[in-house]
Amino acid sequence: FPSHDIPKAKFTFDTSKSCLKGNAINLNASTSTGAGSTSSSTISSYVWDYGVNGAASAASTSTNVKVNYSSTGTKNIQLVVIDANGCKDTSKMTVNIKANPSLNSISANTASQCLSTNKFNFTPSINWVTSGGSGATYKWWFDHATNGYGTTPNSLLSSPTNITYSSTGSKTVKLIFKDGNGCQDTGTTTVTVNSNPVVTISNSSSAIVTGK
Repeated sequence: FPSHDIPKAKFTFDTSKSCLKGNAINLNASTSTGAGSTSSSTISSYVWDYGVNGAASAASTSTNVKVNYSSTGTKNIQLVVIDANGCKDTSKMTVNIKANPSLNSISANTASQCLSTNKFNFTPSINWVTSGGSGATYKWWFDHATNGYGTTPNSLLSSPTNITYSSTGSKTVKLIFKDGNGCQDTGTTTVTVNSNPVVTISNSSSAIVTGK
């Protein structure tokens, strides 16, 4: 019986989108046939197991697939390749889907202040993920309605203070919080800057009579 070289299964993936919210794991097969193989021993099918309840995908010729996970934890991914001669090989890797922090709310010292004396302090309430570790970042924008959300935030402090506005109206404050795992959550709050009252003193047209 003729012998055939066994194909070599291999794949890679990008972990930059491995947080639960918005995760999209792109699996890229970089499989090769064995040394000395001929065109008759090319890969004919790829069978992916994404590590979800042990369910494998249908055999296909797709070398690149995208997986979206609905739960956190370690996922055991497996790729089985089969060539035209029926020879197969298996490659296994794991990916850890991490939980996102929860930005519950953003509070202000006083949500409604007067224009002449306004000084806002903002404090976020966050549910941290235990494994988040150090390296958390905060990105604040203080006036979305006027300036929009540009790439450069107005503050990188965890709880910015003494934020003043030079105009009246409703101000939308936005925070993007990212934990040490690189997972993030976004929150907004609204504060109001009120006009100062105007005092008007009018002159009286009545004559003032003094005693003799």
